[in-house]
Amino acid sequence: MYNRAAPQDSFTAWVFGDDYLEPFAFAAPPRHSGQLASLLQKGDFRTVCVLDTIAPAALTTAYAAVANVYTQQAAVRGLFYADADGKLSDPSGRILWFNGKPMAICRFILKNDAAYENVSRTGLQLAATLNNLPTNPANANAYSVVWIDPAGGGLVEAAKAVGALNTAVRVVSPEVFIEMIRLNNAGGF
Repeated sequence: MYNRAAPQDSFTAWVFGDDYLEPFAFAAPPRHSGQLASLLQKGDFRTVCVLDTIAPAALTTAYAAVANVYTQQAAVRGLFYADADGKLSDPSGRILWFNGKPMAICRFILKNDAAYENVSRTGLQLAATLNNLPTNPANANAYSVVWIDPAGGGLVEAAKAVGALNTAVRVVSPEVFIEMIRLNNAGGF
């Protein structure tokens, strides 16, 4: 994909701490953080997905020590957050701000698995949920990050969800998502 990227395309970097360990568990920033700026620039990354084990509902300004490692990088425009400890999402869809950059918490999951909370098992279920949310871009509740599990028909169901969305609901790239939040909402810790 990267060798066919157009100048306006970008990619989302995933960070997991040291190996697959959660970043919040370390008293100091993860050891890769010193190389982060160079790697982000080489990979043309502008958004970062942080996979950690802090329950989304418990994320507060105390998470700034972790988030700031990423948001202090000039290349990073914003973060996405998913809880790797099983819950993955938070239906509140909160957006937190660190260094003037948004961190959007994964709101919904499209996965055919009863073990997870806030799960839509079909694309039609997901579309119905999204269609009932606000659509005004100035309203922070209008934004939803959806974790799509490609296993078990996730991509087929994702296509069904997109086809069933109201015309006022937009599906955008991660970079456009972050830029819309930045342009239409203000906040910060």
